Amino acid sequence: MFLKNLGLLTTFILMVGCASLNSDNGKTPISKQGGDANVLLPELDKSAKNVAVSPMSSAMLFSLLGGEIAGQRGEMHLASAFYTDASRRSGDPQVALRAAQIALFTNNTSAAKSAIELLLQKGVTTPQVQRLALAVYLRLSDLVNSQKYTANLLNENSVPVRNTVLNVGQIILKNSAPEIAEEMVDYLLSKSQHEAAAYLVQSQFKLNQGDLIGATQAARNVVKQDKHWSMGFVQLAKVYEAQGDVKQALLVLKEAQEELDDVILLKAYGQLLARDAQYGLAEKSLKQVLKKRPADAEATYALGLVQLKQNDSLSASRQFQKLVSHAAYHSKAVFYLGRIAYQKKHYSHALKWYAQVALGSEYIPAQKTMAMIEGAMGNVEAARRRLKDLRERYSAEEKQLYLLEAEILLDEQQYEQVYALMTEALNKDGEAVTIRYTRSIALTELSKTSEAEKDLLLVLDADPVSANTLNALGYLLASKTFRFKEARQYLTKALSLKPSEPAILDSMGWLDYREGRYEKALDLLQRAHAASPEGEIAAHLGEVLWVLGRQAEAREIWTAAAMRDPGNKHLLEALKKLK
Repeated sequence: MFLKNLGLLTTFILMVGCASLNSDNGKTPISKQGGDANVLLPELDKSAKNVAVSPMSSAMLFSLLGGEIAGQRGEMHLASAFYTDASRRSGDPQVALRAAQIALFTNNTSAAKSAIELLLQKGVTTPQVQRLALAVYLRLSDLVNSQKYTANLLNENSVPVRNTVLNVGQIILKNSAPEIAEEMVDYLLSKSQHEAAAYLVQSQFKLNQGDLIGATQAARNVVKQDKHWSMGFVQLAKVYEAQGDVKQALLVLKEAQEELDDVILLKAYGQLLARDAQYGLAEKSLKQVLKKRPADAEATYALGLVQLKQNDSLSASRQFQKLVSHAAYHSKAVFYLGRIAYQKKHYSHALKWYAQVALGSEYIPAQKTMAMIEGAMGNVEAARRRLKDLRERYSAEEKQLYLLEAEILLDEQQYEQVYALMTEALNKDGEAVTIRYTRSIALTELSKTSEAEKDLLLVLDADPVSANTLNALGYLLASKTFRFKEARQYLTKALSLKPSEPAILDSMGWLDYREGRYEKALDLLQRAHAASPEGEIAAHLGEVLWVLGRQAEAREIWTAAAMRDPGNKHLLEALKKLK
């Protein structure tokens, strides 16, 4: 039988977010791909009523309203264009501020620079504007202006120095190319050499760059500067974890916690235990955190994930329910509540939860799973519309979205549609071997043997030791042609790569059946069925039993399989013998 292997996509969708058990391991990406919304865009989610401009021309009103509507729909690039236009038309600082925020969020640095310059020309030099200016000039690799706004922010007295250093440090790390970041971290340190937070930023930078020795020394300097600041110990533990020394990392956190009795250290300890798969101890630590700080959303979320890892979905649900009304964790909470409902096949509840997931890292996985649920509920057209819409909006996900739609159609045995869909996908990317492999499944089921073989040979050419492709070729030739010698060559090689794979055992067993080697076929098919009582394998096993005169056993196997997989076409064909 074909080893479809598309279920891997389902697994990916269900597991998205479990990486949240892992903290960032001290890594703050150095990139020009956008800043931290909490650092750079503190007002991005405010509504249009905060932008007061008077008088407004109809064109400017159109731009403002267009920007807000586009933002609410998640079309941030369009929102940026609208707000940039409104900023130019109005010259209003409030509009310019929002335009700068959205432009940074969408990585439109030139538009952000124009908006920032308008603000500065208007004499608006609040810390928020200067933070935005710093982010812009960092992205432009303008060292002079970056240092200027760093110095301005460090001289701001309305915020504690440590907070300012941390905030500036994160802006540097999130918005700079590595060479600029290195100079800026050194500059920050020269301006704050007695502040432990500056060494923390230095350690984070070096850790990002893979300089574990430098990261360790800088983390130790944090502790040396302030032995009572928990973040120094947390960073040192992250560095040890990055070195692969989880035992030492846990020891650092445990000893510091015993000394300082700090809930931050206790939480970091619990999270590290979770990443080390010590889920029982992690749960205990996180519960202690919540006993001391019941409203700690981060600990609540981590505890929910740990309980999921232990298959305690009821307790996990309780944790996620607590976070549904929490702005920062709402999408994560409803995503996992949806996942729990989906795994229990409570599809209507799962759809309700997934529908609440906002734009962000959970959004596309939620939408994919909603499509899978719609397919499972028989609403294939709704699933297809959803996936088509996602493809149009998220080109980077296009191939996976095509494959997911194909999986839904294959489950419904809509092979003509699979063939058309995969052909459409191949017209966009002829090198996509997974798309071509999936098309070959449809072609095989449609008995378009030569076309299926052509696709599979191209896939095999790209990966000559793919057990899945070797099996597919062998099964195609064994089931649709009389080229048994070639089929056996492919299947023998496939079995050498995956000797226990049920699908390959089934293919070889079916080849033996077609060649009249019934006893050999029976052995292989019984092994395949024991490992995976899938409908097609059951159909093949029953066929062999039938020709061996063991009709009662065949009937028993077919009947049991039909209860599990009532729509399987191979079983339906076999069951005709019982009428």
